[in-house]
Amino acid sequence: MGCRLPLDGFTRSDQRAVPATFHATRASACSKNAPKDERALYAFIKELYRDKRVSNSTYKSVNKILGDSGTVELVGLLGYYAMVAMTINVFRMPVPAPKPKVVETKSR
Repeated sequence: MGCRLPLDGFTRSDQRAVPATFHATRASACSKNAPKDERALYAFIKELYRDKRVSNSTYKSVNKILGDSGTVELVGLLGYYAMVAMTINVFRMPVPAPKPKVVETKSR
């Protein structure tokens, strides 16, 4: 389930912070140099969206990292993202224009 709007919103503010992770995610790939836990999470997310379920081995690798409650929260978060993505896609919501940067000035 993809949605252009949330990813574009993420890219504007965070692309410079983690360029390798951002570009790998944007290309629907996981960096081979990513930490083991990130690769496990990526595999879980990709498998869940692709197959609508995860294998026992994929589940166990993420559950070992996040525990029961964390795994439940992850699945809930992914479901929420899918719901928001469907709503944005069905109603063809436009991508908002970038907001101008606010420059703070020191008052004297």
